[in-house]
Amino acid sequence: MGVKKKRERRPRESAEARTHRKPPADGAMDVRYGDEVWQGIVAHCRSVTDREVGGVLLGELRVESGRAVLWVEGYVPALRATTGAGHVTFTGEAWAEIHREIDQKHAGASVVGWYHSHPGFGVFLSDMDVFICRNFFEQPHMTALVVDPVAGDAGSFVWHEEELVRRDAPKVLPLAKEAPATTTQRLTDAAVMMLCMIGVACVVYGWLIWTGN
Repeated sequence: MGVKKKRERRPRESAEARTHRKPPADGAMDVRYGDEVWQGIVAHCRSVTDREVGGVLLGELRVESGRAVLWVEGYVPALRATTGAGHVTFTGEAWAEIHREIDQKHAGASVVGWYHSHPGFGVFLSDMDVFICRNFFEQPHMTALVVDPVAGDAGSFVWHEEELVRRDAPKVLPLAKEAPATTTQRLTDAAVMMLCMIGVACVVYGWLIWTGN
């Protein structure tokens, strides 16, 4: 896409906050994911938590019991995308690699959307996310998946009456937080560090005596 999405802190009543809170509308398309595909997407989003990552979704639109259902049956990580704490940029190089991957491993598959992570700052579409959807994934059957691997939340955003509404996504387990170090652990670490420093000092002192300095 070549568009850089910058992280934005939302005021409570901003447009993107309202998009995030808007309940799924009747008649909006459902999105479903194959188990292995979902596990792979989540694993990619969990692989890095200090910056965003993303990729494209592959699949097809079906009609089940009279309702439109988008089945996501593949994905391609944008490994050459430029990423940061609050942005992911699909550069020309990233797109070239994605298309090579599709040609080699997913021949005939159709791109039906994109995904990216929001590590630790929630599931919503920023203004830039919406811009990307409107300009690059604007077809009615396309979706935008957002995964927060830290909080354990995810949502698929779909088009309904020219607006993006959130649909539920499969469960994501939150990342386990490291337990804070106990006083005993801190004292032990300090003691080990002191012993290491004493050992180094002894080695240096012995070397100085041996060399006659």
